[in-house]
Amino acid sequence: MLQNFRDNMKGVTAFLLVGIIIIPFALFGVDSIFLSGSSVEKAATVNGEPISKLRLQQAVAIRKQQILNRFQDISPELIDDQQLQGPVLNELVRQKALQIEAKSHDIVIPQKRVYQALLDTEAFQTEGAFDAEKYDFLLRQQGYTPNSYNALLSEEMAVNQLIRGITGTGFATAQEVALLAGLAEQKRSFYYLTIPAKDVLEQTEIPEEALVAFYEENQTRFMTDEQVIVNYLELSTDMLLQEVTVDEAVLREQYEQEVANSNAAASRRVAHILIEPGNNQQSLLNELVAKLKAGEDFAKLASQYSMDYGTSEIGGDLGFSRPGDLPAKLEVALDALEVGQISGPVASEAGTHILKLLDVKEAAVIAFEERRDALEQTIRQQLATELLLGRIDKLRDLSYNADSLQGTAAELGLDVERSEAFSRQGGAGIAQYPAVVKAAFGEDVLENGYTSEVIELSDSRVVVLSLHERLPAAVKPLSIVRADIEAELRQKVVKEQLLTTAEQYLQRLNSGETIEDIAKAEKLDWQVSLDTRRVGGNMDGSLLGYVFAMQQPDKTPSNGGLFLENNDYVLVSLSKVEQGDISKLSRDQRNGLKASSAMASAGREFQSYQKALLDEAEVSLLVQ
Repeated sequence: MLQNFRDNMKGVTAFLLVGIIIIPFALFGVDSIFLSGSSVEKAATVNGEPISKLRLQQAVAIRKQQILNRFQDISPELIDDQQLQGPVLNELVRQKALQIEAKSHDIVIPQKRVYQALLDTEAFQTEGAFDAEKYDFLLRQQGYTPNSYNALLSEEMAVNQLIRGITGTGFATAQEVALLAGLAEQKRSFYYLTIPAKDVLEQTEIPEEALVAFYEENQTRFMTDEQVIVNYLELSTDMLLQEVTVDEAVLREQYEQEVANSNAAASRRVAHILIEPGNNQQSLLNELVAKLKAGEDFAKLASQYSMDYGTSEIGGDLGFSRPGDLPAKLEVALDALEVGQISGPVASEAGTHILKLLDVKEAAVIAFEERRDALEQTIRQQLATELLLGRIDKLRDLSYNADSLQGTAAELGLDVERSEAFSRQGGAGIAQYPAVVKAAFGEDVLENGYTSEVIELSDSRVVVLSLHERLPAAVKPLSIVRADIEAELRQKVVKEQLLTTAEQYLQRLNSGETIEDIAKAEKLDWQVSLDTRRVGGNMDGSLLGYVFAMQQPDKTPSNGGLFLENNDYVLVSLSKVEQGDISKLSRDQRNGLKASSAMASAGREFQSYQKALLDEAEVSLLVQ
């Protein structure tokens, strides 16, 4: 959420953690400090309040980027935005319900708390002090303006306060804490022996007739998916770069244009005082102008008068902006100012501004020789892109209703390429792209034998394809699956034999023999584990989990057993259970258990509360 965004600025989607509650929360800066809101298409409504399609699209894009950041080997084309849309929209609906609930309880965050949160954000600081330039840059990078970010931060803090109010009711009684201590600090003592699978596996042979019978009885398990092999033509800017050359004169002209643009694009650091429309607007402006003419400090006056609550506490500082970033009237006023000068009143849709030009940064000019290679690459890429657009149109015209790709390939100077076989789940090469798979298995290509439409693999790469061969689903030959079948049958036989042996040993345990007695008689390894806790140590996790799930012994040990992941069988005899004693815990340990119990209670409270909110809310989903 925005709290997390303030901490590390790694993205505009983060997570709010309250106890054990995690709520995905995507936020986006779509407003402007100088622009009024406009109507947008709705993706959903919650109790009549809209969630815009733009917000949904941005949330999907951010979720997609999160996935790509986590799984860096995945191609972006493999992630279907449509599949992400449903879960992301559900998250936005849940968050909207919480926002509405916070408003209904008149939860309002004082602007001073919001300002302080901004000033305390490390991401906005340089050497421990608030840095307006960094603040401006990071907000722009995330798609925010100061007002939109501050408004969303305020909303975020209000929702957090609501959740804290709900979860703050969670508490733990002394009895609950004592019970939790008894379970958390419980110790168990047990003996166990291992019946190894390896020895039995080495002696197990599967008769040929059993292998064949299993293959014939389970042929549906060994079916290949229907597959296709396609022929395709590919066009990309990379392929066309070799056809493009750039004259030296063009490079020089582009360089001169860059220099001219950079000189015109000097960035300006601006502060402003905003007076919003109202009955006393003019009197406030007159008072403000008089104080400025009298030489009073602009920053102090901004904190007293400015109605842009996102910047008033920082002297009205908007940070650096480039020409064109601000409304035209403000740009004109700034053009007339020298550094340190203050403008007269300037109107915008948000109200009336008084501007102060704080600083100007001239753009650095790089020598032509240093820019030449980069300029050439950029221009060649642009020319190749323009060339690609024309070739795509020609490819589309030539391939439409074409009997084969050969003629189209010859006309365009391309080679017909052939894919590997792939199924509806995709495959290697171009089959990794969902759009290719969809086209290849579509009715036009698969059933009617037509050439596909032009398929975009990226902004700079397209293909068209046609069916080369259709490979129906079929049973894999026994020779291909023999090893898998044999391994499965051997494991089945081994488990059956181990289980039979274990049942015999278990009967002996229940008749009074001990783990040690059986292990010595059968020449097996055995061990004892005394006063063992639930966590810690190097013991196999599945064994430890089984032991702590066993019934507590009464007068005689509790006996049982389980298979480990390596297929060994472990026979267990639980001899003693000692409950944890809260009186033996340190104060920190007791406080930790109390907090854990209260946290669990708070989590249940919040889940119930949120479920009730959603059950009662009128939700309309307007997109599929």
